[in-house]
Amino acid sequence: MMTDEKEKKEVEKEDAVLAEITAELKKTQEELEASKKSFEAEKRALTKQILDGGKVQEDEVVDVEALKKKKDDLSRHLRGYETLSNREIWQTSLELRDVTLKLTGKDDYQPDNSPNPGHGERVAQEMRTILEEANGSDAMFNALYQERIRDNPAYANLARPKRK
Repeated sequence: MMTDEKEKKEVEKEDAVLAEITAELKKTQEELEASKKSFEAEKRALTKQILDGGKVQEDEVVDVEALKKKKDDLSRHLRGYETLSNREIWQTSLELRDVTLKLTGKDDYQPDNSPNPGHGERVAQEMRTILEEANGSDAMFNALYQERIRDNPAYANLARPKRK
């Protein structure tokens, strides 16, 4: 009887130690995740700084709830793409990209397998330039877009039916 009680107490002690270790492990994992997000944000800022020619931008306070609401509104607006012009779609898409970047740190324009970390930023910058030069004109936007953006020739045969 005495040995059973001793064994039971030892098991309870071991369970308590395991629970403590598990809690410490979870805390460490959360700290690592926060550190990783901070590192990714710093990496993005430095990449953007390099792409902007060395300009340093001040950090801004982020209101997460307001950003989530804005993201939902922009997503809802994009769902009605049938009534939007190409210019409006790209403008909304760029705004949505910026909000998503602030919220998650993930660049929707950056291909996952791209070896170039600034690819998404360059695409966004070129589209902003086209939008700015179009000056609100849908026709001008379409002309500038067709002039500057080249489709991948590897997919050209998929878009056009073959002649007989």
